[in-house]
Amino acid sequence: MRNYKYYKAFINDIFWFLKRQIFCRNSASILMYHSVSDEKQFFTVSPEEFNWQMKYLQNNNYNVISLNDLIKKIQNKEIVNKKTIVITFDDGYEDNFINVYPILKQYNYPATIFLSTGLMSGHRNGLKMLSWEQIMEMSNYGIDFEPHTQTHARLTELDNNQAEEEILKSKQDIENNLNKKCTCFAYPWGNYNKETIEILKNLEFISAVTVHRGFVSQKISPYELPRNFVDSWVTKFRFLLKI
Repeated sequence: MRNYKYYKAFINDIFWFLKRQIFCRNSASILMYHSVSDEKQFFTVSPEEFNWQMKYLQNNNYNVISLNDLIKKIQNKEIVNKKTIVITFDDGYEDNFINVYPILKQYNYPATIFLSTGLMSGHRNGLKMLSWEQIMEMSNYGIDFEPHTQTHARLTELDNNQAEEEILKSKQDIENNLNKKCTCFAYPWGNYNKETIEILKNLEFISAVTVHRGFVSQKISPYELPRNFVDSWVTKFRFLLKI
């Protein structure tokens, strides 16, 4: 089963890489991570592999910018250089502080971490979550934090009022704890519809990221930004296809 899923993902990587080369050379890649650790979950990347990936970006002159800066480029209709990279993490695992934070500081790279705020200081998928103290330290350094709902809910399975409450409370949690304004959202499970986007607009979000593969250009809706998932199955060659 793993071989089938791996080769299916590998073929999809090649498809999107070739599509980009032919149709959309001026585009950015938003990388989507979850956990960086030596745990065995499929969504984890080892610290050694993550360090190699970041070092590769530096050694090959990739332009690693913040998600907010990419959104500004889209809003201003600026041409996005092909070697533009944005680094994002979903959920808020403690290993983002233990393993990711030092590496980001080493390479002076910005990143955005999307938090399911009701899970902070608890556990998810058997892994410990960030504490607000850790989040505050990273935020003071310059790591950006944005909402990912309170409970990692599938928003389209809720009514509109429940969905709005999940989004709004996570937004308020971050804004109140970090004294900042949240403008970007990540859909848990990549689960959203037209009503979800309207809720985001009403709550003054200007963008949202999905789990759809692909690259970001001027043609993409700011509320449906694609990302390229990096997990334990992503070899060095597959990583190159995603950037």
